[in-house]
Amino acid sequence: MPSDPLELAQAEIARLRKSEAYYRVLAEAAQDHIFVIDADDRVQYVNQAGAQQFRTTPDKVIGRRRTEIFPPDVAERQGINLRKVLETGEPLYIEGRTLYLDREAWLGTWLAPIFGNGDDAGKVTAVLGLSRDITERRRLQIELANAQKMEAIGRLAGGVAHDFNNHLTAILGYVDMMLEQIGEDKPISADLHEVQRAAERSSQLVKRLLAFGRRQITQPRELNLNAVVGELTPMLERLIGEGTTIAARLAPDLRGVMGDAGQIEQVIMNLAINARDAMPAGGTLTIETSNVGPNVVMTVRDTGTGMNAETKAHLFEPFFTTKPVGQGTGLGLSTVYGIVQELGGSIKVESEIGAGSVFTISVPATGREAQLLQPPSESKPRPPVIGRATILLVEDEATDRRFARLALERHGFRVIEAHLPEYALSLAAADVPIDLLLTDVVMPQLSGPELAAQIKKVRPELPVLYMSGYPSTMLMKGESLDPSVRLLPKPFTTAELLAGIEEVIGKG
Repeated sequence: MPSDPLELAQAEIARLRKSEAYYRVLAEAAQDHIFVIDADDRVQYVNQAGAQQFRTTPDKVIGRRRTEIFPPDVAERQGINLRKVLETGEPLYIEGRTLYLDREAWLGTWLAPIFGNGDDAGKVTAVLGLSRDITERRRLQIELANAQKMEAIGRLAGGVAHDFNNHLTAILGYVDMMLEQIGEDKPISADLHEVQRAAERSSQLVKRLLAFGRRQITQPRELNLNAVVGELTPMLERLIGEGTTIAARLAPDLRGVMGDAGQIEQVIMNLAINARDAMPAGGTLTIETSNVGPNVVMTVRDTGTGMNAETKAHLFEPFFTTKPVGQGTGLGLSTVYGIVQELGGSIKVESEIGAGSVFTISVPATGREAQLLQPPSESKPRPPVIGRATILLVEDEATDRRFARLALERHGFRVIEAHLPEYALSLAAADVPIDLLLTDVVMPQLSGPELAAQIKKVRPELPVLYMSGYPSTMLMKGESLDPSVRLLPKPFTTAELLAGIEEVIGKG
């Protein structure tokens, strides 16, 4: 080792130059923007990546003031944070939107103080900055936040719909019984029918809320989207009217998907109505299907007025609508969102003012081509043969319980009431005849399926008919439904209640 002071100084200088060169190579190779700004607000250093955002080179930036480089508003925001570091000597991390490579981007920036030497020892003489493009991360954060918000709204909508269904069950039920008693020839029967129709319309709104909250009753089966689109097209043409052309571009080898045919028709209809409203002067509605990786993709595009960013941000929220008061419920696209989520898929929208809208729906494929299996045809419920069957009725909602008891007793059934599951267990353990357990699903203490499981320990052959505001509550505690289970969705009429009982007892 050199012992001469001059040689020592020269060795230290060489070491520092080597160290500086090493760190300079690292800084220049970095993809992050690295810069140094002194207390006089001049750029002392910027690496290649940092200079690139201005479409220039470091030598044309170094030595210039920030206000000569950035727009006034950006320079002012930066200056506030730089002054904080210069004054406090504390590091700082900030995120903000800025213009980067001719596009708007989000940058995350770390600012750290640089302390001087000699006379400036202990003083902050400059600020070292490192900025990173976090645009993609911010996009994912926003998508996650939106997804969480939609999930929370969905749970709220499902809960509200569940409670509302209980009230509608009583309203429809009591109206039914009043009409039975007074007959159709009384003047008041017309008023009761109006109440009935209003309750039925409310029931349809609730079904849309349940679809958004993913709490509908569904009949999943293997479907071919091409067949669904093909069968629905004539109706869409009548719905959209003249002046608008419907173009279908369907992949001939489309794979099947698992879903409920009625739900998928709902999706297409709601998107078509949305497109129609966006094309008041006419245009083209295009429906495309394709196989993309493990998914089947359906794209619905229109040539309408398009949407701005604010509208797109709230598009799938329930009750959000841009239509005039009285011309829309704001549940169409929220229903679409809920159904797509229930199918295990995703939906994206691309739209700009004046450039139309494109909705892209992607759902998992079954891996093979499939034919459309039609859902069973709906038949009007018919009342069962009046008998002397004894029914154990378990329902914690007093109004629903009273309606069900009165309706059943009027049709010859013997009813044993229980307002709580524990009371029902004691009744089931007693030596009394019971031909059917009619129970709500969501109750305090025990759920309907839990109650049925305990009762079947002492009455293994007892048939069960469930009632529920939304069926997926049965699965909330990890329970699975036997395919033979009969579920009566609320709200239901007297005829539907009696038909459900006939079906279950008939199976027994």
